[in-house]
Amino acid sequence: MLEDSFGDWVDVRFGMYNKVSGYTELESDVAEQFAKEGYRKMLLARETTDHNRYANEFFTLNYIKERLCEFGVLDDMELVQTRQVGRTPEFNAMNILNLKPFIEAYPAGSKIAFVYITRGLPWGSTESTGHPWSKEVYHENAYLNYLSWKKALQSAFGDKYELVFTKGGKNSDLLEDNFYSYGVYVGANLGGHFKSIRDTIQAIKADGVDKIILAPCHWYFDNFDNIMVMREINNIPVVPKADLEAGKYALTYCEDAEGNQPVFFCGICGQAKETQDGGKGDEGGCRINR
Repeated sequence: MLEDSFGDWVDVRFGMYNKVSGYTELESDVAEQFAKEGYRKMLLARETTDHNRYANEFFTLNYIKERLCEFGVLDDMELVQTRQVGRTPEFNAMNILNLKPFIEAYPAGSKIAFVYITRGLPWGSTESTGHPWSKEVYHENAYLNYLSWKKALQSAFGDKYELVFTKGGKNSDLLEDNFYSYGVYVGANLGGHFKSIRDTIQAIKADGVDKIILAPCHWYFDNFDNIMVMREINNIPVVPKADLEAGKYALTYCEDAEGNQPVFFCGICGQAKETQDGGKGDEGGCRINR
C-alpha cells in the first residue's frame, strides 16, 4: 500500500525484535542497512496496536538508536515513530462481537458483572526487572484499554442490562474499584495492587451478584498455556478436551460462595452434572459442553 501510494519516494522493509534465520531480519540490522545505503530519514512503524512503551521505546526505538550510534550516524538521522493510543475501535468492536452471545443468553434486565482478564506481564512485585517502567506499563497499556472497553460495553448493552464493572456498583474508573484482573499471576506475585481472576470473582460474589462473565481480553486466548494456566491457578474448570479440539473455549458453570464444587450443565439436555467428564442425558448422545 505504501509503495502504491508513494512509489520510489519510500523504501519499505520489515524487521523484528528477534531474528529468525531465513524468515525475518532483526530490526536494528534493517536500520543499519538503511544507514549504509545513505538513508537519513527513517519512520519506525509498528503494527496497529496500543502504545506499549516497553515495545515501542525500550525495544524498537532504543535498540535502533543504539545501533545507529555504534555505526556513527545517529546524530545525522531523523527518526519518527508511529504510535497508537489504545486499541479502539478495532479492539472494542471485536470484544463486543465476542461477548454478545454470552450477554444475550440472559434475560433483558439481568444484573451481570464482568471480569476483564489480561494475561499479565512477566513481573509483578519486583523492581529488579529489565523493564524500565515496571509500574507505569500496566496503566499505559492494559488498563487504558480496559477503560475504553468498559465504556464500549456500556454503550452497546447498558440500555438492556444492568452491567456491573466495579465494587459496590460505584461510578469509578480507579483501578482499585474495577473488576480488572491478571490471569497468570496470583497472590504476592501481583505486587499487592493488582487482582487475580479469582480475587475478582470472589469480590463480585461478596457484592451479591450471581451472574458473572469472564472476558479474556488484551492477549490471545486460543493458546494452551493461557487456557490451562489461567484456569488452573484461579480454580476455574477447564473446558472439556473435545470442545478445545473443536475450537470451543467457553464454559458455563456454577460454583458455591467459596469457589468450590462447580456444577456443570449439559448444553443439550440442560441437566446438571456433578463432573465435567460424564455422559449421557435424557435425549441420548448429549455431552457436557457448557
